[in-house]
Amino acid sequence: MPMTSRQCIKILPPDKKHNQPRRCGGMTTQEDLEWAQQLLSMVPAYEGDERTNIIQRMILLRICKNTHRWTLEDVSQRSTLANLATIYEKNLVMTGIVRSAGNRQDELFEPFYRHQSQNIGDILSQDINAKQHATGSVYVFEWPRAPGLLKIGFAKESAGDRISIWQHCHSEAKLIYAMDFAFPERMEKLIHLALAEKRRCLRVQCPRCGRKHAEWFETTLEEAKRVINGWHEIAGSPLYTPERTLSREWSVALQSLSQITMATMSRCLKEMSSGDARSTNRDVEDARTALPRPLVGMKNIDSFSPIALQSGKNFGVDQLAADLARTTIVSPTLRERINHNSNPIYVNDSGPTSQLATSSKSEE
Repeated sequence: MPMTSRQCIKILPPDKKHNQPRRCGGMTTQEDLEWAQQLLSMVPAYEGDERTNIIQRMILLRICKNTHRWTLEDVSQRSTLANLATIYEKNLVMTGIVRSAGNRQDELFEPFYRHQSQNIGDILSQDINAKQHATGSVYVFEWPRAPGLLKIGFAKESAGDRISIWQHCHSEAKLIYAMDFAFPERMEKLIHLALAEKRRCLRVQCPRCGRKHAEWFETTLEEAKRVINGWHEIAGSPLYTPERTLSREWSVALQSLSQITMATMSRCLKEMSSGDARSTNRDVEDARTALPRPLVGMKNIDSFSPIALQSGKNFGVDQLAADLARTTIVSPTLRERINHNSNPIYVNDSGPTSQLATSSKSEE
């Protein structure tokens, strides 16, 4: 039911010049008319006192401001305004504007396309703004008046505190899931992009705050949790450094992906993790074969730092001694000799040089 007339809807009683009731000839502004139309679109989503409050605000916007609105806004006229709202609501029901709850989703929400063209890879590579909070959470809440839709956002404070703020606009909102994140604002954006095709926004501005909420998703809690948990695992790998830049490992890994999505990054993370394990085992085995004979049989060889024995690297005595000091396989005498050796020790493919080998033999 579009509102096209700016004429005041106040009905004036008969007077000396007019024998019949008549409509006020005053006019509202075009802005007031458009705002009243938006409030009308919100009526089906609310019930009880909240619906009455919206209808009252809509009525006031349809009444000329300079003559009649200010009188109806007076405290003494509250009962009159409430009666008008009751009559107006009955008319809305009779004309079919107020529909059943099953149709509210289509009444209130529409697809949100603004960010669907954004590329996850581009977002990932951007440094995180210094103004963004280092810690926080990503939350999910449901609203009974929008069945099938979930609100997904981030909170710099606790999710519980955030939901109390949102209840100003959605009084029946209920927190159903939350996950702590580093750099929650960036992670919220990545989660939204993963669900971009299911994103929805209010058709009109919220009558409570005047904003057009756009962080709603037509999805299930199971899918929302899968996406949030997936990004949480990636974020903890870690995805970003304390300096707010993409980690070196992920900068390299992303270059090998033909398509960057949460799914491909999760698979890449598993490969990276299994690769690190294989690399560590290989380094330990290389270290085992490179050590002098007296050290090979020691059962604690796996605690030997593979870094100190990487092929082709040049380490000073202090570095090697520090690595050896973290193990229990070297006798105090050998450790003391290494500490007093001022020459660097070279480790190559054929094993340690004679300096280390000689020291080891002397311990036999």
